[in-house]
Amino acid sequence: MMKKFSYILFFVFCSLPLCAQHGPKTALAAREALAKTLPQTAAKQASASLLKALPAHASRLTAQTALPGYRISVPAEPEHAALYQRLERRLRQAVVLSPADRIYNEHTREALIKPFPAPQPPYQLEDWERFSQQEVAAYFALYRDMREFHTYLVQKMVPLLSYFRPGKLAPEEKQLLADQISSFRQRIDQQLSKMVSLDAALARMLTDMNLAMEVMFDMKGQLVPHRIQRQKPFDENTFRLLPPEQAAPRLAVRDEKNLFSSAQALRTAQTLCAQLPADLHIAVLNDDPANTRQYERWQQAGAFSNGLSFTHFSSVNQFLASVKSGHPFDLILTDYYIPGGGGDFLVKILREQHDDTPILFHSYAGGNTSAWQKPRNEAFLKRLYETGYDGCLPTNDDFFTNRGHLYVLEGLRNFFLTR
Repeated sequence: MMKKFSYILFFVFCSLPLCAQHGPKTALAAREALAKTLPQTAAKQASASLLKALPAHASRLTAQTALPGYRISVPAEPEHAALYQRLERRLRQAVVLSPADRIYNEHTREALIKPFPAPQPPYQLEDWERFSQQEVAAYFALYRDMREFHTYLVQKMVPLLSYFRPGKLAPEEKQLLADQISSFRQRIDQQLSKMVSLDAALARMLTDMNLAMEVMFDMKGQLVPHRIQRQKPFDENTFRLLPPEQAAPRLAVRDEKNLFSSAQALRTAQTLCAQLPADLHIAVLNDDPANTRQYERWQQAGAFSNGLSFTHFSSVNQFLASVKSGHPFDLILTDYYIPGGGGDFLVKILREQHDDTPILFHSYAGGNTSAWQKPRNEAFLKRLYETGYDGCLPTNDDFFTNRGHLYVLEGLRNFFLTR
């Protein structure tokens, strides 16, 4: 009898990790295999004990589900006590993950271990010719160290995302890794201050460092939203801020009355401003002086009313510093290529901070383009939407005219109409 029990306990002890990973189906398969190798009585005892540990509602073998079933079979024989105690310790160490935690661990682990993107060569960067030789060398050094640091980060994080028994970092290990992440983030910020766009490798590194901070400090989903939550599917006309048929005034920048009469254009601007929320404070991110001069010219001409105001920033860093110091905005117009990482980086930072301030794409569409002309293909617009932009109001040839403010104001009016 003692020999039979040794078989049973040994089987349970060895099958525990497998059951924890795959659940009741593995237990049933193991029972069939056991029945072929053990005497019938021993097999029945092992099967009954194992199935007791796996009630119908349990999807994982845990200390809570397994110990009650096995405790019934605790042997009185001292030679089996040590083996049972080892099994009990193993079960006591198991962590019961909720379904939400298991999904989070799985998604986070998959995100961390997927292939790391290749860096973008310096000559493919916008305005790369402005880089000095030392800055190019620093660029390559950053990307070399980034790949090494990412491998190190993954090695630290993956054991903490286990199904059965997630590891833990000691407080001093946790603090050390947090300091290393902070230090590397400063290097990335320094590099981004010289870049006008965010490439895939930098975006991935920033995301994975935030994931590591989430895992270490139990902040699931607080730093990296898995996806941008959208209440409605992508609609191209809405995203392009095209004026609804019932809106008035409509296509004002094309109206000849506004073209040939500055007084009429001013009255149209006042009508559009009255249709906006009062005291709207808008940030404009663009490092092109011509863009800034347009807004300043319109402001001096009295084109903005109803409390509407614009504040200009020449880099992402300058804007983020202003927001951090306590100057929030109701809406953001951003260029795509702008120092400090570009428009995509701005969107990424704000959305990861759960800042839902509306952000409109406000880049130059190119020469020979006019207001409300489709600036890009639908795939590009949809990518902007999925990245986190809320609309597309590109600058164009009409923008750089004396009546360009009518185009901007109508786009803003259309945006709030759809809200």
